Formats: sequence, C-alpha cells, structure tokens
Amino acid sequence: MRDAIKSGGEWIASSTIESILSEVPGVKSVAVIAVPDAQWGERPKAIVEASPSVTESILQEFLRQAVKQGQLAKFAVPDVFQFIHQMPVTSAGKINKAALRTQ
Repeated sequence: MRDAIKSGGEWIASSTIESILSEVPGVKSVAVIAVPDAQWGERPKAIVEASPSVTESILQEFLRQAVKQGQLAKFAVPDVFQFIHQMPVTSAGKINKAALRTQ
C-alpha cells in the first residue's frame, strides 16, 4: 500500500505531515491516510493518538506554521483529524495503516 496521497493531481507525502505533527507536544503517534474526496480524488486524513490537551485547533495551527515556513504545501494540510485512544500496530510494532484504512 502506498504512503502518498494524490489530491487534485498533486502528490502529498503522508510521511511529511506525520513528521510535522509528531513534533506537537502531547502527540504520541500519528498516521496520515488517504480518504476519497468527490472534488479532489483523495484528501489526507490525520489520525492522532495524543494527550487530552491536544486539540484539532492546536494541530491546525502547527500545520499553518509549517506552511508559512515552507515545510508543507497549503493543499497538503488535512481536512479531517481523528483522535483515537490507541494506534493499531503490526507485530513488528509499526503503525498498522491497513487497519486504519478499514475503520
């Protein structure tokens, strides 16, 4: 399964968004997956395991700063943030994105 999202003809690297969001204090783990979108084909969705103090607005502000600093394209900012209690992992201890896509 690929870890890139094609949105409106542009490729978005999920790992770039994950790296930026993982720097937010209180974020334990994060995965970015593609979700279908009628207008753009696909859009990024961020799934976050974090402390209760972390909110969607905090994550959005962190990403806005990354856009201002040239670390991320504006079109790559996820439209949807989902908070979960525990990230599913594979037997190797890596985030199980396949399980997240089926949820």
